[in-house]
Amino acid sequence: MKATRSLLILACVVVAMCATSNVSADFTFGEPVKFGPAMAATDDFACFSSDGLELYVNRGLGTPSCDLYVLTRASVDDDWGRAVNLGPAVNTPQDDAVASISADGLTLYFWSNRPGGYGDRDIYMTTRATRNAPWSLAVNMGGTINSSAVDSDPWISADGLELYFHSDRPGQYGACDIYVARR
Repeated sequence: MKATRSLLILACVVVAMCATSNVSADFTFGEPVKFGPAMAATDDFACFSSDGLELYVNRGLGTPSCDLYVLTRASVDDDWGRAVNLGPAVNTPQDDAVASISADGLTLYFWSNRPGGYGDRDIYMTTRATRNAPWSLAVNMGGTINSSAVDSDPWISADGLELYFHSDRPGQYGACDIYVARR
């Protein structure tokens, strides 16, 4: 009883200290600047590769067909090259958007509303053997990940063991909830 009370008092002191102390990062960001001419006005940011040498964007979101593009650079100090369409192995006449690339740069996850899926939007993946190889034909992640609802906006964790995405499947807390699938 006495030990429980002491722990309770200690917990209250720690909470009070945390709630009243000013916490700040040990760094500050500079003033934001425009990204530059490499991105078109219709591009929406999707993701960066872990080494910062590839930038994936959605081009044409809100039009009859949105495609995934990649911009590359030789080093983080170089300017971005022109946006290159990922091609027919990844993109279709439907929407293909919001990519997340694995830490090794060899697997790309994205959503599409192409025919033959489980719902209105499904999560797909494509792979490549090396960073310089072309992307393989994209495949649907299947019924374990996708549902008859909207499943989209995938994000793969740095260790590749968790895939986060949002879905408007039944039984959720809001209009769309975040889900995680682990391996």
